[in-house]
Amino acid sequence: MSSSEPLDPLVTVEVSWAVSGKMISTVRVEAQKSIWKLKEMLAKNAKTPAMFMDLMFGNQVASDSDCLLVFASRDWTIPTEDLPICCLVLRKQPPRLIDITRDRFQRQRYPLTNPYPD
Repeated sequence: MSSSEPLDPLVTVEVSWAVSGKMISTVRVEAQKSIWKLKEMLAKNAKTPAMFMDLMFGNQVASDSDCLLVFASRDWTIPTEDLPICCLVLRKQPPRLIDITRDRFQRQRYPLTNPYPD
């Protein structure tokens, strides 16, 4: 294999639910994709909107702006190596409608004012 041969930019991600361990999907995706893009790809199989998912890699929850490359434990100098990245999905609860309504009412009733005017 010559050193000028391009490396495979794809990584395999095995995605499971964190609580049940049930496999959601196994996807091959470009290593430079963001966590948000991965969430959007998983949303249909997970039956959960991307905004209500947290993805865990190892012992950390990934930020939406993180890149998959950060979590890939592979030797990028070996073109054929493709160790899967294990990912756990935590489902976040959407805010309750009563909480949204209460917050909106309070902001309308008691608007924030700047105590230190210029």
